Amino acid sequence: MLIGLPAEVKDGERRVALDPHAVATTVRAGHQVRVQAGAGEGAGFADAEYRKAGGEVVAAADDVWSADLVVKVKEPQPEEFGHFRPGLLLFAYLHLAAAHDLARALADAGVAAYAFETLTEGRGLPLLAPMSEIAGRTAPIAGASYLAAHRGGLRRVLIPKDNERELSEIPDNIKRVLEIVPVATVDEVLANALVSELSPIEWDEKAELEAAIAVSRVEEDEVPGVITH
Repeated sequence: MLIGLPAEVKDGERRVALDPHAVATTVRAGHQVRVQAGAGEGAGFADAEYRKAGGEVVAAADDVWSADLVVKVKEPQPEEFGHFRPGLLLFAYLHLAAAHDLARALADAGVAAYAFETLTEGRGLPLLAPMSEIAGRTAPIAGASYLAAHRGGLRRVLIPKDNERELSEIPDNIKRVLEIVPVATVDEVLANALVSELSPIEWDEKAELEAAIAVSRVEEDEVPGVITH
C-alpha cells in the first residue's frame, strides 16, 4: 500500500501523524510512504530523517494525496477538499459532529474516513487518551496564567460537578482566594463565564463544549478535567 503523509495546513498545527521511526516500521512491513516536504519540521523531524527511514519525500501535496491511504493529524481543511476521491482511505482526527461541511464533502466524494478519536481498543481510546492527558495537564497551567494578577487576576474557576474528588482536594488557601464554581452544562458554563469578553459562541462550538464537559468527568486513575476562565 502507498501511504501519504501530508504537511498540516491548519493554522498553528505543528504535529505530524508519523515520525521517522513509524515510517521505518511501515516500510519494513512492505509498504511505501510518501512524505510531503516539511511535514515533520514543526515537530522537529527533518526531511532527511524521513528519507533515511525509507520514505519518499515529495514537494507537492497532490503527490501525497494521490496515495491509497492518507494519514494526517487534523481534519482536512476546505482547501484540501479538492483532494478527495472515491476509494481514498483517510485516517485523522476528524471531529465530524462539529464539521458538517467536511462530513458532507467526505461522503459526497466517497472517501472512507476513519477518525483517530473513535478508534477503540478494549474499552479504551488509545489515540485520544494521550491527547486528553496532555490537555488535562496543560489546562490548570494555562488557567493559572489567566488567573494571574498581570492578566487581571480573574478569580473564578469552573470545574465539572461530578469531579467530587478533585473538588475535595482543592486546598483551603486556594478556596479562600478563588471562587470555585461547579458546573454540569454548557448553559451553566456560559452563565458563570465572563462571556462579554468572548466572541459569540456558535451552535457547533456549544456542542463541542458540551462534549468537553462530558469527557472531563474522568475516572479515578485519569487526569482531572478543569475548565478555567
